[in-house]
Amino acid sequence: MSNRVDAPNPRILSRPTRLGQIGAARDQTHIAEKAAFRNDVASGVVNIIASAFAIAGFVVLVIRSSLALSQGSVGAAFIVAVSLYGACVIYRFVLASVAAFAGRHGALRALDEAGTFFLPAGLVMPIAFSVLEGATRWILFGIAWGYAFVGFLLYLAIVGWFRRYAISLGYTFFFVILPVLPQIREALGELSFTWLFSGGALYLVAIMFRGKDDFPYSGALWHVFCLAGAGLQYAGISALVS
Repeated sequence: MSNRVDAPNPRILSRPTRLGQIGAARDQTHIAEKAAFRNDVASGVVNIIASAFAIAGFVVLVIRSSLALSQGSVGAAFIVAVSLYGACVIYRFVLASVAAFAGRHGALRALDEAGTFFLPAGLVMPIAFSVLEGATRWILFGIAWGYAFVGFLLYLAIVGWFRRYAISLGYTFFFVILPVLPQIREALGELSFTWLFSGGALYLVAIMFRGKDDFPYSGALWHVFCLAGAGLQYAGISALVS
């Protein structure tokens, strides 16, 4: 009689392990999906609030600018510039609100993020048409909108590495105005310049949270800082018609 004991079949022993790994992976996927959903909802709520502020602020700014025009303190071109600025901000926040509830991928999401390129261009318009004159004004106008449309179209057309870094690259536009920054600062005054500069700094903080899916509510935090930055810059533009 043999006392030999047959070795267990490793395939049989590995089945529970594999099943456990599959179950754990499913749990992790479910947790990640729930976190992404909560993040999208929070982002949507933030952007709805931002949209309401943007629309109300735009109406107030246009009314104040129109009154300033009637008093002769600003020109008609400034009204157009303010309208472009307001349209860019409203586009960004309204589309972000819709995209947040439309899923993490798709055309709306792409249009939302591509619209980021219009924010710097829109912001530059009231500045250019209030404190700059002559060729400098129109050169900055051309560069701003050329940069915005090229970035917007490239973002929609190119998928992959460009999209990962495009939003950060979009804010490099502000380096374009460095040659005329002393002139702009002197013409704006310290109050308006401080508001605008502080708003830009908050946008840079916002970028730190973009795409950080492993950080809780990273998307919502990104939009919170964008809202705060937009608010400070609105104060800076509003100061131009004080």
